[in-house]
Amino acid sequence: MKFMQESKLIQLLGTFSIEEFNQYGRFLESPFFMKGKNLSSKLALKAFRWLKKHHPGFRGKHFTKENLFSAIYPGKKYQDSLMKYLLSILLKLAEEFLSFSQFSNDMFSRQTYLLDTIGKRKLDKMFLSNMKKTEAILENENKSFYYYYRRHSLTAFINDFCIYRKQLLKSYNLQSEADLNFTYFIARMLVIYRNMKIDNAIYKTNFNFIFLKEITLYIKTHPELIENNYLLAIYYYEFLVNTENDDNHYFKLKKLKEMHLNELDDQTVHALYSCLNSYCINKINVGLLKFRQEKFELDIEIFKSDITKTWDYIPLNFFIGVLNNSIELREFKWTERFSASYKPRLDLLHAAFAVNYIKAEYEFAKGSYSRALNNLNKINIEYSQQKQQMRNLMLKIYYETNEVDSALFLTDSIQHILLKDKQLTERQGKNYKRFLRFYKELIKLKCNPEISKLSSYEKTLSSADYFRHKEWLLDKTKELKAEINKSTTL
Repeated sequence: MKFMQESKLIQLLGTFSIEEFNQYGRFLESPFFMKGKNLSSKLALKAFRWLKKHHPGFRGKHFTKENLFSAIYPGKKYQDSLMKYLLSILLKLAEEFLSFSQFSNDMFSRQTYLLDTIGKRKLDKMFLSNMKKTEAILENENKSFYYYYRRHSLTAFINDFCIYRKQLLKSYNLQSEADLNFTYFIARMLVIYRNMKIDNAIYKTNFNFIFLKEITLYIKTHPELIENNYLLAIYYYEFLVNTENDDNHYFKLKKLKEMHLNELDDQTVHALYSCLNSYCINKINVGLLKFRQEKFELDIEIFKSDITKTWDYIPLNFFIGVLNNSIELREFKWTERFSASYKPRLDLLHAAFAVNYIKAEYEFAKGSYSRALNNLNKINIEYSQQKQQMRNLMLKIYYETNEVDSALFLTDSIQHILLKDKQLTERQGKNYKRFLRFYKELIKLKCNPEISKLSSYEKTLSSADYFRHKEWLLDKTKELKAEINKSTTL
């Protein structure tokens, strides 16, 4: 039995929605598209109807080449060479269908091809009317840097046509063609530079930033370029928020988002939110906690507009980062709604950890320490960073429940683990060690509280570089001092 799941045709058809699959059937029915093909429409439709019964899963013991062959050629002996040939023809037809569908949905490309045909037929009045229609289509599209490319291409096309027509010379504009080509070049390079900077920060990849100084200098000395082009301004400030530590860049980019969000295509919207969100995270990571609210407001917009709809799954760090931030802000109702909506879309490999860990953080923040500990006990994970996140939360639970011996034992255990751990980044390791050092001191101060020692500890902690749970440690220090002052007063 020859199963077909691994064939290119089935892999492609498996991505078709029900609507697309039905449209593919109508494509095969059309004499216009099937004319000249090495497969009759009748045979193609027989194959389609049989395949439709198995779409979209294409699974089961009856899903074989032999059974498909019998459906197309009833009573005929199976021929593998003929079957392979038929599958290759059906694959080619499926590819042609996708190309046609993409072209049909691209109004601008359809119009430019129409302009080309009309121009060759020397129908000048019709050319002018369709030229205006094409320009209107382009202006009404949601935009990305590709907008400048299309505007340049259209202008170049019009110029090439009009230069040989005296009556159309008023539509000839070589300066516009040059300006648009230059604007597209700058927009595209800013996007590439932005992505290079992000890759460099994450993967330490080295790049040659050719023309970067020249382009940024030109924009700085010609501010009208971004003042008159909001899309170019977005790309410029996206680049700046990834390269310069200046809040003004963030707030200018945020303002551009608020003014022009509905004019951008999905890819540009996604990149815009990603840049703004990353800037907030970087600020929070150095202790500028006013950016928690900034990030939360961005996350609310992402949630409402469902920007993640094109993602295959919700990344673990995105899910935890969004919810940890909302929990820190004590936005519990929103936390519940976000978690309920997005947890079904988590990667199955990390879903159990993400859900139980966030439940533990949520219960801890609300003071339900036994519930928090119960959720942590449900987790089984091998990754060092996630294990350490759990351990740190467990240490906080032990503190709140006065499990001093357990807290000190776990602290010593973690310190030994961190000495040998090779999975954590240098920054992660330093932050975890810093938390452990201050946590251990706090436990000792809790057992033997003295105002002078607590004040000294608080001063040292306040001046330390930021790390996660630093605010919690400071809050606990203030609580201990308040308890001493209260008992002294009494």
